Amino acid sequence: MKTLNPDVASVLKRLHYPLDVTLRRVLVDVLRAKPAKPRRNDGGTRLSVDHSTVHRWAFKLLPVLEKAFRRHKRPVCQSSRVDETYITVNGQWKYLYHAVDKASNTIDFLLRAHRDKTAAWRHFEKSIAQNGEPETVTIDKSGANMAALEAINAERETPIKIWQTKYLNNIIEQGHRAIKRRARPMLGFKNFLYARIMLGGIKVAHMIAKGQMKDNGVRQTFAHAAFLSGSECCLSRWPPLIPTDLIHPTGDSNTVPRISILASCAATATLMLGATGAQAATWSASSPATWSASSPATSSCSSTNLFASWTYGSYTFNNDVWSPCSNVAAGAQTIWANTDHDWGVTSDQPDTSGIKSYPHIGYSPNKTISSLSTLTAVVSATTPSSGAWESTFDIWAGSKAHEIMLWLNYTGTSAGCGNVKPISYNWTSDGCAIPLHSNVSLSGGTWNVYVGSNGSNMVYSFLRTTKTDNTTIDVLAFMKYLKSLNYFDDVMISDVQYGFEITSSSGGLSFAAKNFAITAE
Repeated sequence: MKTLNPDVASVLKRLHYPLDVTLRRVLVDVLRAKPAKPRRNDGGTRLSVDHSTVHRWAFKLLPVLEKAFRRHKRPVCQSSRVDETYITVNGQWKYLYHAVDKASNTIDFLLRAHRDKTAAWRHFEKSIAQNGEPETVTIDKSGANMAALEAINAERETPIKIWQTKYLNNIIEQGHRAIKRRARPMLGFKNFLYARIMLGGIKVAHMIAKGQMKDNGVRQTFAHAAFLSGSECCLSRWPPLIPTDLIHPTGDSNTVPRISILASCAATATLMLGATGAQAATWSASSPATWSASSPATSSCSSTNLFASWTYGSYTFNNDVWSPCSNVAAGAQTIWANTDHDWGVTSDQPDTSGIKSYPHIGYSPNKTISSLSTLTAVVSATTPSSGAWESTFDIWAGSKAHEIMLWLNYTGTSAGCGNVKPISYNWTSDGCAIPLHSNVSLSGGTWNVYVGSNGSNMVYSFLRTTKTDNTTIDVLAFMKYLKSLNYFDDVMISDVQYGFEITSSSGGLSFAAKNFAITAE
């Protein structure tokens, strides 16, 4: 069994019951807003625990659960819907701010005593700090929310787009039900701090139910699978932790809804993660292989999860299928890897317009241009002869205000035409992108350079005029070139990624990268 999370270990020091019992009572009894009732433990003994004891457990454990969950929360879309709802605390109205994305995934929440500009500003700042900056925010006619967003935009180079469209906020209005359904039987809260803790626990349980907890790249978290299939998989995953009478309750008074089973299962799995748990990923139920920097995999691993992501040494792999965060429907995609320099993807994307995915490997230098003497990458790839795609480096700099793309091989043309085209400010009458700089010699090749914006950041696309799958790239040379043209100053290079940006690959096309390596000094 894995080592307990240090935060959990400190909380459990003075608790007299095992973790499985404590979590079960907190997440099933408290979050169901039902009085605590005696239950059997695994040895058949009835456990009698006073409801006040369970509430003290909740007060200690739920903040730790929320903190642990946030480390394993899936990324959200950049389109946000924000609203607030009323919560009764000590007979007075308080305000729970709540944000969801276009796919109805919870972005963040915050309980505030007042409904004003300061409260809204605190919510937006918390949401941005933990989930990244949204491209658009949809709100109601609240003047406080508008004032807070305008204050935030005043400090940004690229402002957040603000929409005040009532029908777009239907998603967030429906999201209030999860809170109201649990809070209403409680008849309000007596204490603001306890209300904040309890509401946090309810929201975490609801997010787990929606599949928002990632499990290091497996297709589904065991918690979410429990919710979908009846929770037997949870028992097989954590047999010492989830008692049988919780999985198969008997009697009407002890019937446990799936959301509670799910919450207990997921919470236990999350809290049991050790300090290094997030560095490993378990794949393939038939022959699992756990990857970490200290123990590389000895056999091929794969995942079909849209958001599959795991770390191998200093590299990070991502399946990165854009749907449902994009406006296009994406197909199935499987990413696989043998080592950090031997990986690939099989993708079946429909023959429609719009980028569907960018499976890639990434490295984070986190250094400024001037502090680097070397930043090179070696790649040897195999790509299909059909479809619409480009094999490209994607370099992020300046707090992701600048995106530099190096197209090595692609199905369009270096003149900016064809079935894949770079982002550009300038276009011909027949729909081809116009390069801002032509035939630029860098890193042993000749490139056409296109400059434009995707609405969130600047994009500089270098299209190699002679396409190749095998090359050594001097990444630093491209950064210095753009710096010399005053596109940016001595910016921090945060990420260097290489992968395959796929628009269509109908029927299932295969891409692979061999002998891949990045050197940064």
